[in-house]
Amino acid sequence: MQWQRFQQQHTLSCQLVYSQLRKIHNPTAGVIKHAPHRIGDAVKKNDLLITFDNSLLKLQLQKTEIAHQQALWQRDRNKKLFEQKALSVSELNQAQTTLDSALIDKRTVQTQLSQQTLYAPFDAVISQRLINAGDSVAAHTHLLSLVAPDSLQISANVDETLFMQLKLKQTVQIQLAGAKQSSGYISRIHPSLNSNQQGTIEVRFTHLPDNLFSGQHCQLQFKIEHEPMLSVPLQALRHDRQGAYLWSINQQHKTARQQVKTGRYFAERVEIKAGLKSGQRVVINGFPGLKKAQKVLDIQKTQIIKAPSDRSIKER
Repeated sequence: MQWQRFQQQHTLSCQLVYSQLRKIHNPTAGVIKHAPHRIGDAVKKNDLLITFDNSLLKLQLQKTEIAHQQALWQRDRNKKLFEQKALSVSELNQAQTTLDSALIDKRTVQTQLSQQTLYAPFDAVISQRLINAGDSVAAHTHLLSLVAPDSLQISANVDETLFMQLKLKQTVQIQLAGAKQSSGYISRIHPSLNSNQQGTIEVRFTHLPDNLFSGQHCQLQFKIEHEPMLSVPLQALRHDRQGAYLWSINQQHKTARQQVKTGRYFAERVEIKAGLKSGQRVVINGFPGLKKAQKVLDIQKTQIIKAPSDRSIKER
């Protein structure tokens, strides 16, 4: 039994997703006049995406501009009359209130008019198109979806035990179907577990390969290096109704049964958390007929293994 540092390699099945995705909605109801882009089209930031028929809003804007000019003229007139003491304060205040209301109406229509043209918020690719020119849509309708092509990353769910051992910036290997292995790193670790007691990690490519698509399946491969731990060969571990136990060998080269508490399992070894001390020797084969206080000969010294029961026993 000895202290050892272990590395475990883990493989996870996962898929590619876009981290930067935007759904385009219309703030107000209207009729779509122009929608030039189709699914798969690339757009630059501030490129035109959709325009709505704004003819009625333009007329309404003209009406509010006229009302605003009229209210401004009336306020200025009342102000002169007030300075000549020919008008009361309340009448002057009423004219000012009418002017303020007209200005608000004008700015409201201007805002609505500006919302009749939608632009790309960033360099993107059209991933969804749910409308066509001529469609009449209600306010807050989902019209298009955009994705940033360089934001492709991997999202993976990890079992709780492994999740607790992962670290930000940890290096991983990414295997895509029909492609060379790529390298990446853990860019984000979500702070909570889901209902299946799994945590979510996000992995970014060190260098993003070409011809990748959202939803594409891949495998993550990474190594976890554990702190030094007491371990024994897996074949030395025995089980019965009382639990896990080992056959240890004392200084007189005699066997003793010892109950142990196991921890993590590795490819060929198992962690021992309690029950043995570092440096103790344990039997790893020749278990049939093995009894307490049975004499064991060291194969490393004699090259011949003998015991009182004439059964071959090898120690380690």
